Amino acid sequence: MLKSGDLFKRIRDSLVYSNLWVALGLAAITYIVSIQLTKSNSFVIIANFFIALVGYNYMYLSVFLTTPHKIDSNRKKWLEKNKQLALIMTLAALIISGYLFLKLNASQQIRIASVGLISLAYIIPSKRNIGLRWIPNFKIFIIAVCWTILATLPIQASIIQNPTPYVAVWLFIIALTIPFDIRDLKSDPKTLRTIPQLIGLQASIWLSICCLLLALVLITTSEYSINTCLANALFFIVATLLIRRLKKQTDAAYINTYIEGLPICWMAIAFSFTLLL
Repeated sequence: MLKSGDLFKRIRDSLVYSNLWVALGLAAITYIVSIQLTKSNSFVIIANFFIALVGYNYMYLSVFLTTPHKIDSNRKKWLEKNKQLALIMTLAALIISGYLFLKLNASQQIRIASVGLISLAYIIPSKRNIGLRWIPNFKIFIIAVCWTILATLPIQASIIQNPTPYVAVWLFIIALTIPFDIRDLKSDPKTLRTIPQLIGLQASIWLSICCLLLALVLITTSEYSINTCLANALFFIVATLLIRRLKKQTDAAYINTYIEGLPICWMAIAFSFTLLL
């Protein structure tokens, strides 16, 4: 019989290493953009979930099949046990996302296709470090741009009139990505010149919190309501507490679970306030 701790670990590992967790994260940010900026589009939210699932599984499976020694040992063990499941899940998500892609308008399709091309070039299957990921000072900005393009699909028509929400989402992704550079601080080559490599752990944590605060202020003022204000204030407190713990806890399990889960936390808080107020 599994103990509660073992059951939690098994569920957590399955969600994280199958990339369902990160796919839920992108869907959650898209949902936040939809409800807080009154451009609800559940179809795009679902499409983004499957697009993210395909993209991240492609990247991790590419590394696993070509240079498995570069993957975190726990993820590698999970993939070794569940390789067939991961491949089937990726294929199913590809078929579903392809079907949903055809249902979107031309402008949305162009944006998704551009992200797809960037994702293909981000990590090119090879035994060498080939791809956009390995360009110094570039990795975090590629991720932020791709996630911003996808998460803001529901409001794409308003970017010229009001670019503030796009900047807010971009800053939020930067805030969310810095902890992952902290996670990879020991494994990333020094030539990558990531933010933690350049300014250190402590300054990176505060930069992440500052980006988060600015992102929440911008998105709150873009479409002000008492629900949005209270939900974002509560989320900022929760997120700050979790990010500050990186001073003592930089292990992959913590960051993959709690930091990667921040968009889902934000969605849950925002949804709760739409019910309460």
